[in-house]
Parts: sequence; C-alpha cells; structure tokens
Amino acid sequence: MRIWRALVKAVTADDGPLQRLLLAGFAGETRGEGVERYQPYGLATKPLADTEALVISIDASQALVVAVDCSAHRPQDLESGDVCLWHHSGTRVTLKADGKIHLGDGSDPVARKSDLQAVVNFVNAHMHVETTPVGPALTTPPASSPGGTPDLLLVPSCSPKVVTA
Repeated sequence: MRIWRALVKAVTADDGPLQRLLLAGFAGETRGEGVERYQPYGLATKPLADTEALVISIDASQALVVAVDCSAHRPQDLESGDVCLWHHSGTRVTLKADGKIHLGDGSDPVARKSDLQAVVNFVNAHMHVETTPVGPALTTPPASSPGGTPDLLLVPSCSPKVVTA
C-alpha cells in the first residue's frame, strides 16, 4: 500500500456511485485516470482543477482518492472548534461554539434558535391573525407542541389582517 499526493486535473465521471478523477502526480509520482473518490456521507462536492488530493494505492491497478483540499481558498480565520462549510467564491456557513450560525464573512450572525423562539413566543402571546373568507381564521394563539414550546404561527397565503390582542 502507498499513500501519495496528486493534483486533480478534472472530474471525469460524476454520474455513478463514486466520482472519478483525472490526477496528475507531483514529481516522480504515479498519475491516474478515472481514480475513484470517496466522499463523506451527506456531503457532495466537485473539486476545482488543480486542487490537491490524497491518494491511497492498494496495488499497481487500484487507487482511491480519500481527501481533496483547496488550500488557496480554504478559510483561515476559524476559531478553535468552529465548523465551516465553504465555497471558493467566498460563500460560507460557519457553526460557532456559542450556538450561532454565521453566513458569509460572519459579520452578521444568524440568530440562535432560542432567540427566534423568544420572538415567536411574544408574537403568539400578543397577536391574533384573522384572514379573509378565503382561508380559516386563527383567533387564539396556537397550542404548545409536544416539547412544551409554541409552534411557529403559520398564516395562510391569503391576505391576512393582523389584530393586536
């Protein structure tokens, strides 16, 4: 068995159970065409040309790509424990230790579920929605869900009339 690094030159097939890559080895390393690439469950990517790959060769005829990295675009400002899903164009979703989710550069974090739940609780307790005859009227706050917190107040897609309690 041999472990080696290569450059991804192209994705040669992406329609079967495993993606296949055209690889170019660094100086003195084996080159591969149609090398199978394993990806983590629930995550699918299509690597850019000239990204680096880590390859395991089982024997002379079998090689597997087990990791692909694009160090030129990789986020380098993460804090210890952060998890980041990123795209080379700059789009990012970062999971932070405090429970917040940051989008983009992280300067405007998305609220935590508990923050959103506080707003929903306030709205459910202080406002009632009535709709035109096209849809049903909701004149009392919704019942609590099995977990004990009110469900999000859903308004039918007709023109609602909001009435304060």
